[in-house]
Amino acid sequence: MIEGIGQLGVTANFQKRLRELQIFLGFVLGIKLEISKFEEGWVPEVDAEGRITDCKLRHIGYVELSEQEGFPKPGTTRPIERRNVTRPGLGPFGLTSDTNEQWVPADIEQLWNSFVRLPDSKREHLLRAGNAYLIAKSMWPDQRTAYAAFLVVACEALKPTGTGRRNKSITIYDVIASLLSKDEAKRIRELSVPPHEVRHGHLHRGELAAGELLPMLVHNYFMDPSFDEMLRELSPITRQCLIEWLRNGGSYKVVRCPPARQPKPLV
Repeated sequence: MIEGIGQLGVTANFQKRLRELQIFLGFVLGIKLEISKFEEGWVPEVDAEGRITDCKLRHIGYVELSEQEGFPKPGTTRPIERRNVTRPGLGPFGLTSDTNEQWVPADIEQLWNSFVRLPDSKREHLLRAGNAYLIAKSMWPDQRTAYAAFLVVACEALKPTGTGRRNKSITIYDVIASLLSKDEAKRIRELSVPPHEVRHGHLHRGELAAGELLPMLVHNYFMDPSFDEMLRELSPITRQCLIEWLRNGGSYKVVRCPPARQPKPLV
């Protein structure tokens, strides 16, 4: 239930709650949720044989045609599938051969209850980090460098608050070491394409580590796979960090990641 002062207040608080749900489900389920809205777009007309006969500019969007008389009664529809997930972890990746719809982790209600019980300052802290994760998801797949950069931003947004020099020097690797493990942070730091360097180069100099401006070849057998390997590692780890921060109520001991190994000089 949403409370507010007058219709405008209720509507404003409802939109705020939708945004919180969008961010929460975004990193818990790893999906990009969009709040339905009306907008104009080109809509093709297709005949019975599947041929496009016309294309017109029309309003597009989803709306319920029948009003609901209160909340749905329990048992009218089957519940969404739940799966046990060992934390820290995300469970099975995506849809597998035995599923045809989105499943949710068994502890999703516990995570939501933890979210709503957060003090205002910590909830705002998590929402900022989760919002960076949604920005990253919106960049995929056209802007893969920006996608990687904002995954790093989402992790680093989980740093403890404060303006001290020690807090400012915390990197994504320290966040991973604190919320997951030193070994995990060290593994990410020693990738051929370090995520922190991708973020730094993209946000400060506009560098495109994924080569977005180069010709897109469907089968390029000479393409360096290092960037894609980094994305495969970074994407789930970002979600794990967000979830573990929530599970810890935003309080955790900062663990510094050991410095990267320097290559031995050739003799």
